[in-house]
Amino acid sequence: MSKNENVLIEPNNISFCFSYSELDCYKLSTGRCTFELSDEEYKREEARCKSVWYAENRVGYCRDLLAIMKEDEAFTSSTKIRGMQFSCGHISLSDGQHRSCISKKIGATTLFFDKLDPVDFPCSVCRKPKEKKKEESIFKRLFRKRTNKDAFFYNKDITYEELSSFIRTNNKCEQNK
Repeated sequence: MSKNENVLIEPNNISFCFSYSELDCYKLSTGRCTFELSDEEYKREEARCKSVWYAENRVGYCRDLLAIMKEDEAFTSSTKIRGMQFSCGHISLSDGQHRSCISKKIGATTLFFDKLDPVDFPCSVCRKPKEKKKEESIFKRLFRKRTNKDAFFYNKDITYEELSSFIRTNNKCEQNK
């Protein structure tokens, strides 16, 4: 298959496959996406949490990134987003996970990919045996007990749809039904 450079996609017609952990995503670390917070909730969270160490999971990261994307015309011009489109239809990203997730979340009509390579096999989420997928919920996949108590959270492959249904309350993981 040939490589595709300078591709304009419609994020609402694409399903993304992300590799996120609690350290990469505010929603995975708290249960709510920053864009789901009211202005009052956002200001309260922003005042309470000013993390710079793992900046990608702080409450303002995606909102700040969206402002930059709008300023830089990231939806219609070069973004340095690179990914692969698998035979199952999912797009997995080597660079641009947050920007792709944001564009889908806000309902952007277009998003520019600098490179989007087609791949002849399914993504890692779809390659897993269906029986195992049924047995193991997203929360078990994301938050298995770690054997090393000092280990950080590990990245897990998750589709945009699974991420959207994820909620976390009182440090207990649940899935919207």
